[in-house]
Amino acid sequence: HHAGTLVFDSFGKLYLSVGDGGPQGDPENRAQNLQSLRGKILRFDVEEENPQPEVVAYGLRNPWKFSIDSANRMFIGDVGGIWRESVYLLEDLDAETPANLGYSDFEGTKRMFNESIEFTSTLAPIFEYEHHREGHPISVIAGYYLDNFDIYLLGDLSGNLRFLKKQE
Repeated sequence: HHAGTLVFDSFGKLYLSVGDGGPQGDPENRAQNLQSLRGKILRFDVEEENPQPEVVAYGLRNPWKFSIDSANRMFIGDVGGIWRESVYLLEDLDAETPANLGYSDFEGTKRMFNESIEFTSTLAPIFEYEHHREGHPISVIAGYYLDNFDIYLLGDLSGNLRFLKKQE
């Protein structure tokens, strides 16, 4: 629940992923609380004397791995807790309002326990799969966009690799 990726974009801004901190289900609702730094992707302008965190995305459980491609898009793998492993795509890192990925009301497209937000007000994952069931992989690790092949390569803790190609 602590996440752990640090990445610079092509403009020299630093991004950091932070998990909700646990326990299961985020009972303190930190991922949805914009006053908390938990359950977020944060950006820092390291050119500033005292860089302050700016929320780029929130509503995450454990965004253990994310990457930024050559088009300055962010791919985020969010480790699920009960139902889903999810991969999200942020097309615009300079959006005026941060993207809400829905946790803890949703795990991917699956409604969880809370009903404070509607799915239509969240960013849907570009890919998701079930986990913690016999025969299903667990804990999306995420990966990288490969420009030359126009695919996103991701993996999970079970050792599975997947290639995602954009569909119409």
